[in-house]
Amino acid sequence: MNTEQLLTQIRSNRELLEAGNIHAVEHFQMLSSNYTHLFNEEVILNIELSKSYVAFNVNSDYRQAIDVSLAVLDTYRQTEYTNLLSRHMRVIGNSYAYLGEYDLAERFFIEAMDSLAPRDELYRVTKSHLLFSLAKLYEYNNKGHEKAVDYLNQAMALLTHDNDSPRRAMCYMGLGNIYNSLNNLPEALDKYNHACQIFEARYDLSNMANVYCNIGNCYLKQDNFDLAVEFQTKALQLRIKSGSPHELALSYYNFGVLYTATRELAQAEDALAKAFHIVAELGDKPFLAQINEQMDHMYAIKRRQKEKP
Repeated sequence: MNTEQLLTQIRSNRELLEAGNIHAVEHFQMLSSNYTHLFNEEVILNIELSKSYVAFNVNSDYRQAIDVSLAVLDTYRQTEYTNLLSRHMRVIGNSYAYLGEYDLAERFFIEAMDSLAPRDELYRVTKSHLLFSLAKLYEYNNKGHEKAVDYLNQAMALLTHDNDSPRRAMCYMGLGNIYNSLNNLPEALDKYNHACQIFEARYDLSNMANVYCNIGNCYLKQDNFDLAVEFQTKALQLRIKSGSPHELALSYYNFGVLYTATRELAQAEDALAKAFHIVAELGDKPFLAQINEQMDHMYAIKRRQKEKP
């Protein structure tokens, strides 16, 4: 193997790591330990980026992802591979977003965008990823749904190649999330179904679980409990097999919301407790607050039931 072949393998492996594929971790460890004689600056930047992906996408260890990529920025700030630095900044920004540190997240996303080199072969894809992350941040932080939609449409405009379909699917899912939050459920389901077709065709298990989860949430809002249970169950089954801790907690939380709505409160309490224990370990403060709020709501219903004559 030569250096170019090693880089090709690292990039292919990272696509699996980005999808949260735990089986790709062992292959990555082999690549990062068996071919050190081929390492140059570009390889090191890619290896460290994959380490961040393992921390973020596979282990949901956001502080570790930040530490790995911040160390790269400190050491390689003057590198010629500026788009790789931008990808490290995106991991840092995404990690801060999950930790509820939104201003820091936005700062790193903007810095990453400003660092992009248009002539780099990864410019188009990297910029679309950053636009997607900014849209997600605006959605999380309630900074403006119109701006989030604009960012996603800008990303879609960059993704015109045949091999861009997985990234287009992510944008469809992002748009679905925004319309879902606005309670425009027909539009949300339309976007989710576009994403679902792409993910299922590629057998992308992690994102199949994500979109099933989101479709289930739409059906819950429509009081279609049978379809809500069907899609949340499909998502949970996939996440038990291969999901990250954060994704698994999200499925338990969604079942907590669903069981609360159907007044199956013992099941709701059990699901929310499982979500709470996972998220408390991860340090995701916004999600933890969301779980606590749902638990308070569930316990209030429980108290009212006991007070009834």
